[in-house]
Amino acid sequence: APKVGSQISEISRDYFFNAALLAFAIFGAYQWAGFPYDDACVTTENVSELYAGTHTAINGDGDEVNITIAADSVHYEVCSQDMLRFFPPAFPALPVYQRDNEEWMLNEQELIVALFGWAGIGILVFTTFIFTKRIVVQNIKAAFCRTYEPQGEVGGPRFSQVREIFGYIPSVQLPGFPFPLLVCDLSGIQDLGLVGWKDTERPYSEHSLIYDVPRVAERLALEEGGKHDSATEDVLRIFSIVKEWPYEENEGDN
Repeated sequence: APKVGSQISEISRDYFFNAALLAFAIFGAYQWAGFPYDDACVTTENVSELYAGTHTAINGDGDEVNITIAADSVHYEVCSQDMLRFFPPAFPALPVYQRDNEEWMLNEQELIVALFGWAGIGILVFTTFIFTKRIVVQNIKAAFCRTYEPQGEVGGPRFSQVREIFGYIPSVQLPGFPFPLLVCDLSGIQDLGLVGWKDTERPYSEHSLIYDVPRVAERLALEEGGKHDSATEDVLRIFSIVKEWPYEENEGDN
């Protein structure tokens, strides 16, 4: 099989997920802090006498509506609720960074923002430690410490030459059948010994369920006769894929 390795999964596990968790914690606190996102802060002053009374306004449908403002209504002022835009910067997002006379958070909101903010700081310290250990410490260790390097030559039979090792062939075992029923097309493998069993009286096609699908069976028959070349596409849509990359011995191999 193609050699891919585990580098992608290791980088994702060691760096991406930690960075994503850190970003979620830090920016989550800013999102909670900005609620209700209307940039309107309540004051202790009452509205001006000029606004008190009943006023007529036009809504979005073009209809007139009456709006009544009581004389004891509280006055609101425009304020910034986006701590990301504060100057100097507010980090982490905590309720104490609300500007004087522009407090907008409720008590419950302040608690949630504080939990998110301090959790972000904890995750930041943790991820910084992890990144430092994996990047700096490992590079220093590799520069001054000797790492393991395998020595010697490969000896004995190769993995594909061990007859007791079988491949993973998708199949189902049903009562009443002496052999498992194959749910895949074996045309992708050359060494049928990978199946792990053999019927001395009947071929593997007699134990394959792909021939129970009329359309696939018909196209496979045409393909075997050289009259059709799209049967494999139908098989791949329904059944599992089985492939083999046989070992090719080079001239320099012992």
